[in-house]
Amino acid sequence: MESVTQPSRRIILEMLASKPGSPVLRDRILDRLYGDRADGGPDTGDHVVKAMVSQLRRQIEPFGWTVTGSRGGSGNLAQWRLIPVEAGQ
Repeated sequence: MESVTQPSRRIILEMLASKPGSPVLRDRILDRLYGDRADGGPDTGDHVVKAMVSQLRRQIEPFGWTVTGSRGGSGNLAQWRLIPVEAGQ
């Protein structure tokens, strides 16, 4: 999507869009965004990712897509899915 220009949000969108409807674990996103950093990323990385997903959701909804989230039974298993807007209603 051309409207998503912030690099981290674009990475998240690419991960979600690679298999629409399939879950992408928060830890996988954190690893992709911060895995190559010596410090492992910010201490608040999970909060940063949640904020980016929320911003991404607002950006893509006009194009007919949304991002749903779930805790997956444990905080470490938080996950998101890219789905058509009508499926999320």
